[in-house]
Amino acid sequence: MISPHICYAVSWLVALLFYSMGWSILYPSLDVTLIIFILVTSIVHIILSKRVKVSESHTEKSFSEPKTDPLFVTVCIYVLLIMDFVFGGGIPLFKLILNIPFDYRLFGTPVLHVFVVSFGSFYTVYLFHFYLTSKKKKYLYLFLLNLSIAVLICSRAMLIFNLTAAAVLYLNSLQRLPLRLVFYSVPAIVVILFLFGVVGTRRASFELNQSYNTNLFLENGEASSSFRKSSVPSEFFWSYFYISSPLANLQLNIRHFKVPSLSWKRSLEFFNNEILFESISKRLNALLKIHRESEFRVKSHFNASTIYSVSYSYLGWLGMVIMALYLIAFPIFYERMTSLTSCQSVGNAIICCCYLFLAYDNTLRLMGLGFQLIYPLVYPLFENIFVKMIPLSKI
Repeated sequence: MISPHICYAVSWLVALLFYSMGWSILYPSLDVTLIIFILVTSIVHIILSKRVKVSESHTEKSFSEPKTDPLFVTVCIYVLLIMDFVFGGGIPLFKLILNIPFDYRLFGTPVLHVFVVSFGSFYTVYLFHFYLTSKKKKYLYLFLLNLSIAVLICSRAMLIFNLTAAAVLYLNSLQRLPLRLVFYSVPAIVVILFLFGVVGTRRASFELNQSYNTNLFLENGEASSSFRKSSVPSEFFWSYFYISSPLANLQLNIRHFKVPSLSWKRSLEFFNNEILFESISKRLNALLKIHRESEFRVKSHFNASTIYSVSYSYLGWLGMVIMALYLIAFPIFYERMTSLTSCQSVGNAIICCCYLFLAYDNTLRLMGLGFQLIYPLVYPLFENIFVKMIPLSKI
């Protein structure tokens, strides 16, 4: 079974592999201490992955039909999405196609946009789970319809997150891994990485009112001369940089950030800003008139720096060790919580996605990603109440 523990190890080992390619002159060399830390935590998670199993009760629950009509829920999601489009002044995908200027970072209605993205993303994975367990095509069609939300709002993160979660569900549904699947997955991953660069180049060129220009990001990410001279398509530099630059930021932060003395105040700020959801921490920061700790970066706008960077800014290596222990314990706790619901496999797929991108950012605190972990716990309870209140929601 693919577990968050194995996803953690894959995430960091892939980041190390990409980092070793040396395609950007921005990156500092990695300290031996940091490499050892990454390898040790990855080994611990690999060992822990052996204990993850699907309980018999979960297997039985996974074949039950949803209590709320999926079409009804999908219509509700799209109604909220349309409200989001009206507030944002249009559909991002159409704006991109028609060359109408917009800033995707500012798009969306406050609160509503976060709910549409997080719940819509969860429900997309939820529908794919029912397709796998029932093989009914109506769930596949609704899955694709909900997956389209990420395309309409031009969110690569949401699209990749949903597809990754669906892949985890699919792989966990197999009795054994077919050799042909491994054979086909390699070129599929290469194509996805290439298309990621195509979309990134298209959007970056659009924001600067230029035609498709692959040199924009090469200049921004300071691609090395060896990469520029190589036969590797420039579009792959996007994937390389997105996967490896957070590790460069972490290394730079460890090397240059001067961590203040340990205190209860900094410990509580660490808990608030690195463990709690960002919507909670932002409000507490505003109330207490404090800011989330800063960090060193290779460039200011490349702000992803793994889950450990800001932990180091607060408490130094102690903060990184505490965060590492938290990441070890959290999946064990979450597994036990979801085993009491009918959404254990969906919850496992979502937490796997969160852990797969920990080498990129602190996904557990992000409302669009980490908050999805709440839905597998509360949605089955909500369904039981909702289906009794609104007859239309019944299948």
